[in-house]
Amino acid sequence: MQDSASKFKSKNQKENIYIFLISTLIYIGCFIFAIVQLFNPNYSVSLARLIILQSIGCTMIPLAFPLLEKVFNVTLHLSIKLFLVLFGLLNCLFGEVMEFYYVFHWWDDFLHFLSGGGVAMLAFLFMLNYTKKSMSSNRFLMCVVVGIMFSFSLAVLWEIYEFSADCLFGTNMQKSIPELDYLFNGGNSSAPLLGSDEAIANFFRKPDGYRYALMDTMGDFVCCFIGNVVYVIVTIICNKCNALGKMSYYINYTPDDIEE
Repeated sequence: MQDSASKFKSKNQKENIYIFLISTLIYIGCFIFAIVQLFNPNYSVSLARLIILQSIGCTMIPLAFPLLEKVFNVTLHLSIKLFLVLFGLLNCLFGEVMEFYYVFHWWDDFLHFLSGGGVAMLAFLFMLNYTKKSMSSNRFLMCVVVGIMFSFSLAVLWEIYEFSADCLFGTNMQKSIPELDYLFNGGNSSAPLLGSDEAIANFFRKPDGYRYALMDTMGDFVCCFIGNVVYVIVTIICNKCNALGKMSYYINYTPDDIEE
């Protein structure tokens, strides 16, 4: 039993090291790319700053895995680790560096949908594991509600982060700068818009103009809501199929759980 536990611990440590090294190398590449682009007159300075912020932030994801184990004694299943790291790559590498956010208009909505449902499911699994010994008949409902609350709380914190980044670093995460050729100034929210006063006034006189930034923020929340709806449906199906016991092992699982 002790040998099995030591093998499990060694395997988990190797997973953490490999995930950290591979993802960190990618984010270092993103960081260097952004630094170089800061001196490129043909590249958006605000986008370069945003990539720097995102690459630093996403590097924290693999660092959280060993921290959870040492501080909170929580071990994540490999599939959850890979999901979290992949989400960071979809955001920073594909979204910003490869400019999927600007090439595919649905990319931002897709990531907010994915994070809404994914974060809710992650919180649900945490609660499912934490209440494993509970005999309460409301255990499932409580876990579902906690997942929803955690997901929307994180969505609100993300919008605060976007607002703060726009104010402090001149980025355009909340789309206060319309991404239209005749108005777009490169995404620098600290600089005036391009175009004449008449063109600016004509744009913001229409609903598409004065609701431009609002539609982005509220669209993020709507996508998060849809993700949560899918999450609730999935958890109900799993509950009906009596799969909750196995699902709880994805958080804080042990060698015994694997053998089962």
